[in-house]
Amino acid sequence: AEHADLVLSEASRLFAEIPCGDDLDWLFRLRSSELFLNLWKQAAKDGLATRRPVEELLAEQGVTQTDPRRTCTSCLQEFPSRSALFRHLAEAGTHGSGVEPDGGPTATVGQDVMAASMLPCVKASWGELQEGVQQSSLSVTQFNSAFGHLSEAQCLGELALLAYSPGQVAAKVAPPWLPAACGVARGFYQLREQRRAFPALVQLREGAAEALFGGTPPEEDDMCVQLREWNLAAEAAWAEMKIADVTQLVDRCRQVAALVSRSQMEVLVSLSGAQGLLTWLRLQSSQEEFNQLLNVARQNTDEPRLLGAIAALVQ
Repeated sequence: AEHADLVLSEASRLFAEIPCGDDLDWLFRLRSSELFLNLWKQAAKDGLATRRPVEELLAEQGVTQTDPRRTCTSCLQEFPSRSALFRHLAEAGTHGSGVEPDGGPTATVGQDVMAASMLPCVKASWGELQEGVQQSSLSVTQFNSAFGHLSEAQCLGELALLAYSPGQVAAKVAPPWLPAACGVARGFYQLREQRRAFPALVQLREGAAEALFGGTPPEEDDMCVQLREWNLAAEAAWAEMKIADVTQLVDRCRQVAALVSRSQMEVLVSLSGAQGLLTWLRLQSSQEEFNQLLNVARQNTDEPRLLGAIAALVQ
């Protein structure tokens, strides 16, 4: 009834009583943030890790013949069912449950516990990550742990959300550090791609020297030597390097990376592990026989991209 008659301009007063009311604007903006979700999950795991097993608590109280799956770890009260326990936990707010039947830890907490315990941990982690990105003080491994599971586009979107601080009113202008942070992020993804592609290029060059490069030894190929040196430098620096230094390492081989497109690079990386295929292709002297083999392959697949590739090879 109150909701039906509520004047919209007075709706904000209802949020004043919510434990996390001061952070609602910030939390709402992060509702689709993968980064925030992972921080929240980690805070929950850390909280569960500090909880004592319910069996240990019961033993200290001399309570026996109690099912820990239906027992509150705070008041040690046993309930007739798990649903009854969950209702108790929701009402108590600050109480915790025991373990699931499979032995995995679980906890059901109310808003008071989340606002008082978990949310401050998440806010602290968010602030530390924001400061590390803003000052480019994160190591590459730390940046990879936080953002490496995302695509480059997703990472740039998360950085835009990271610009918001808890309790901060939305700013109309992006903070001055955000463009530089996005540039560093792009450099990170380029570095990660180069660490995957350049060793494969060296492997391809060394394994197919006679077939594709006229027998020129790899050690006499300036580009191959440059890539070898870059690979050694990248592997040595990866564990300790700060994200502020990423661009400098990427620029060392930017000219090499610019020689081929991303699609061409993918083909070369795939070929690096297929020396037998390269040898077979080199031995195909008859275009007519090769086209016949492609026609056989065409009849055994309906994958559009594969059919397109086969059509491009037929002359």
